Amino acid sequence: MTEVKANEVKGWDDLKVPGDFIFTTMNGHEGPAGMVMMCPCGCGDISCVAFDVPARTDDGPKWGWNGSREKPTLSPSLKKITGCEWHGHLVDGVFRPC
Repeated sequence: MTEVKANEVKGWDDLKVPGDFIFTTMNGHEGPAGMVMMCPCGCGDISCVAFDVPARTDDGPKWGWNGSREKPTLSPSLKKITGCEWHGHLVDGVFRPC
């Protein structure tokens, strides 16, 4: 599998191409609190990740985000546990498979 450029789109209906994503918000937090993305492998699945922000108090998994809308980086790696089970990294705006 090859690398896929991350591409921020305007809304849910625009999630069409592998690597497309939108930022999500959360009450009580200013700015992005997560990301919804079209799987970079091309399977067509949509996945969500929550950012580790102060307003998020649940015990679920959370990812660090570098704060860049143009070249987002998430940490740790992304691993789908259903469907295609894609595993990789989003670094400097590029999805890279492991």
